[in-house]
Amino acid sequence: MTRTGINLEYTWVTIEAEPGVAYKYPDPVSVHIRKTWGGAAVYRWVVADPKDAQVTRVYIGEAELLPRRIYHYLKPGPSQQTNLRLAEEFKGEIAHGRIVLLQVLSFQPFDLCGVTVTMADLQKKAIRRLLESMMIASYLQSGYDLINA
Repeated sequence: MTRTGINLEYTWVTIEAEPGVAYKYPDPVSVHIRKTWGGAAVYRWVVADPKDAQVTRVYIGEAELLPRRIYHYLKPGPSQQTNLRLAEEFKGEIAHGRIVLLQVLSFQPFDLCGVTVTMADLQKKAIRRLLESMMIASYLQSGYDLINA
């Protein structure tokens, strides 16, 4: 029998539309976003109270190309049910005075069954999905209002 454990040290980094300026939904995808966060990512949309930045709701996802994924939330196609649903959710939150920020998962290298996983491994869909699922499971256990569920 093989046993594995994952001890993941991570943080969420707020995406910036410009240096020092947090990206807020539904702002367009800036050149800075394309240059700085142009690759694969595990991300979370955070709905927060603008007065105290208290997080009220969270959506966690993964993307091969983060700027393209953001664009799909901004301009969902008619068959993109999740994107359509989230666009409506976010618009409703904004109408109620909340802000919607985007953050990416940043983590230290960790061991998975004798293999070291690094940020560069986010290019692999299986790694992104593993981390996305781990984050969703963690948030479900912690009592957050998870928009995914």
